[in-house]
Amino acid sequence: VKVMDMEPLKFAFVTTKNKLQDRERWQELTEFLTAKTGIPIDIEIFDNEAHLLNKFSVERIDMAFVDGLAYIKIKNDVI
Repeated sequence: VKVMDMEPLKFAFVTTKNKLQDRERWQELTEFLTAKTGIPIDIEIFDNEAHLLNKFSVERIDMAFVDGLAYIKIKNDVI
């Protein structure tokens, strides 16, 4: 299986106030990571932390930018 033929990884975060600006902010990073690894990455934006944590717990998100408390919640639920 070619790496680019893989299903994209899901990168998620909770929006601040402006989804478009937030997407643009993270798009550069995801494009860089895709170029370096060959693995496509999709961005998923959440309006609140609870929705992000819920989706993470059902294994629909591969990586996320979260604060320390959210990390602890994810670690306790996932591991």
